[in-house]
This record gives sequence, structure tokens and C-alpha cells, in this order.
Amino acid sequence: MVELRADDGYEREYGMFRGRSAFVFVGLVILTMTVLSSCVERPDLCDFCHVPIPERTRTVVQTEQGDLQSVCDPRCALTHQEQTGAALALLHVTDFETGAPLTPSEAFYVTGSDVTPDAHTATLRNSPQDVAERHWHRCLPSVLAFGTRGAATQFQRRHGGEIVPLEALGFAPAER
Repeated sequence: MVELRADDGYEREYGMFRGRSAFVFVGLVILTMTVLSSCVERPDLCDFCHVPIPERTRTVVQTEQGDLQSVCDPRCALTHQEQTGAALALLHVTDFETGAPLTPSEAFYVTGSDVTPDAHTATLRNSPQDVAERHWHRCLPSVLAFGTRGAATQFQRRHGGEIVPLEALGFAPAER
């Protein structure tokens, strides 16, 4: 039987190998986690309120400097315009019914309905006799775009609100 001692180099060589293995293993785990996290699809966030942009209300506006901004809905852009005083031109809206892109001048807008796609809800009180919830978003009342007057009217009958033309919303002209 061969007896190994620390002074013959075995422990030094193989002990160091175990230490390197652990270091390499930890490095590979970190590298794998980094690669996998970059593969996870992250939602697009609104450039103004930083919430995920719903696919059926995606809106693109142009700033006075010519920058394009992706926002969660037309109301968010209007709120930003009111808060900052900077004029925004509406370049693209999304049909709430179909998710198809629309030219803003050809869309029909329902504002003030009971549908708020990206509103937040919090239960304030929940008992068998009394339930109270709070719904809020910086972009209330909602502004939803539709591709046809018929779709806007049908939605309005179910959810309330008012059908308004683009000009009534208060965006700057798109020709810059």
C-alpha cells in the first residue's frame, strides 16, 4: 500500500485541482445564468410611465425633437404632453379590437369607457358585507383606437365612453 504525504506533491497537485474545479464550475454557472437571462423575452415598457405596453393599445408618438417614443396608449402620451407642455404628434395607434396597426387619422377613438387595459387594482377592504377596490393609472380616462366606426360604436354600447375624432384628443399635427 502506498502512503501519500503532503510533501510528495500529491495533495498539493490534486487539492489545487479540486479548488480550480470549483472555481470553473461556479464560473460556468454564472455564465449560463447570464446567457439564459438575456434570452428571456422582456416586455416593451412605455417610454413615459414605464409599465409593460399592452399589444392592443401600443402607440407611437414623435417629440418636437423628432424622437419616436413607444407608449402604452394614446392617453399616456396626452398625459405626458399635459404634464410637460411638450407637443407630441401621434404617428401610430393600434386597433383595440384586432391588434392591427392603424393610421391615427383613420382611427375612431373611444375615450372614458370602463375598460382600462393597463390600470392597477388594489383591494382596500374585503369582507363578506363590503368589498372596496381602487383602480388607478396615470392615463385615465382611457383612449382606445378602433379601425371602424362600427367597432367603436359596438364597444361604446358595451363599455360606455364617448366616440371622438383625432382632433378632439389634442395632439400636435403629425407633419413635422
